[in-house]
Amino acid sequence: MRKYLCIGFAIIFTFKVNAQHYNESSQEIVNQFKKDYPHLIKVDWLKKDSLLIASYTENNIPIKKAFNLMGNLIYTQLEIDESFLPKSSYDYIARFFKTDRIAKAYKIFINSTINYWVVVKEQNICFDIDGNFIKANSLSIPH
Repeated sequence: MRKYLCIGFAIIFTFKVNAQHYNESSQEIVNQFKKDYPHLIKVDWLKKDSLLIASYTENNIPIKKAFNLMGNLIYTQLEIDESFLPKSSYDYIARFFKTDRIAKAYKIFINSTINYWVVVKEQNICFDIDGNFIKANSLSIPH
C-alpha cells in the first residue's frame, strides 16, 4: 500500500512541477509579448497542447501568434480576404469544390515559409506561396 501511495505522490508532484513550469513559462511569454507589442490593448491568450497562442486585431486584421514553451515563435496567422489568395489556389478550389464557398482564408508564416490555408466545406486546404496545392485535411488549423 505504501508503495502505491509513494508512486501516487510522485506522479502528483511531477504533474504539479510540470504545470508550474508551464505557468511560469507562459507568464514569461506573455510579459515578453507585452514588451514587444506595447501598442496592443486587447490580447486573448489560449493554451493549446504545447503552444501558447496570442490572438489580437491590428489594423482590422485578426492575427494569431503561437509560441512554444521556450518562447519561440512557431507561426503567425493572419486572416485575409479571399481576394488576396493566389489565382492557382482559386483554380484548385473551383475544380474540386465546385459548389462550395471559401469560409475563411489565412496567410501563415512559419519561419521563412509562407503558406495559405483556406477553409472550404469543413476542410483545410493548404497552398504554398504561389498557390500550389500542398495538402487538405479536416479542420485542424488553429482557430
